Amino acid sequence: MADDEKKKQVAKHVLLDASSSEVEKEEQATGIMYTLVALPASPFKFQSGMAPGERNTMLNVFGAKTLATNQSSAARNNAKGEASPAEQLTAIVERFKLLETGIWVDRTREVGAQVDLDAMATAIVEVMLAAGKATEETKDDVYATRRQRLEEDKDYVRSVKLNPDVAAAYAAIKGKVAASVDDL
Repeated sequence: MADDEKKKQVAKHVLLDASSSEVEKEEQATGIMYTLVALPASPFKFQSGMAPGERNTMLNVFGAKTLATNQSSAARNNAKGEASPAEQLTAIVERFKLLETGIWVDRTREVGAQVDLDAMATAIVEVMLAAGKATEETKDDVYATRRQRLEEDKDYVRSVKLNPDVAAAYAAIKGKVAASVDDL
């Protein structure tokens, strides 16, 4: 991989001992510091409160480092748009605060990008009309049956989202403009 193709470092991970001093070895660590390169003055620090060198402490520290990285990455690579460094940091802090309550993840919220099922059904109808698979006379019935299926069948939603014609129509309905070849 060429130097210009390498991924740009977005964060620095540091192992910490109980006094929050940087250490090199996992066996000495009791916590982590995760610093976004764009926010060097605002590092996220986590301390396990556990004794160094123990199996559970090392697993805890590794898990904390991984969770911080995953939260930042999920915010940064969100289908709704890339989160700012401050939003990434907030996502990390909020996730660790949730853990303090004894809850691993908030399952009451939807995961991933939200699909507007009305807009998706409209996109399906537009594509079917263009392909001659629906007519002006049948489009209301087609909309109703497709909308109901989208509501009831998550696998159908996934497969529909993968259809490039439907995806393009959906994006247009939602006001999103795909990059042209010239923009690439």
